[in-house]
Amino acid sequence: MIMNASTPTVPSQAASELTRRRSLFCVTCLICVSAVYILSMGPMALIHKHFAFPPFQKAVEIIYAPLIALYGANLEPISSLLKWYIDLCRSI
Repeated sequence: MIMNASTPTVPSQAASELTRRRSLFCVTCLICVSAVYILSMGPMALIHKHFAFPPFQKAVEIIYAPLIALYGANLEPISSLLKWYIDLCRSI
């Protein structure tokens, strides 16, 4: 069998498969962490409302600052979905 430069070798195919799997794993983790961050805003809004401890409230406001900015902005449908979700959690 004659191999030239354009013939892929088995180790390079294995390496590319490993790279693809690692990339897929990283993207999946990023999506999951983002979903947990967004979904945790509702319960934290409820705790923030009822737990009157200023350092805790300030920490929550800093951690969720990007979502708070989206909540206050008029970016439809993101703002209305966040408002609906936070109001739902606060009404519990």
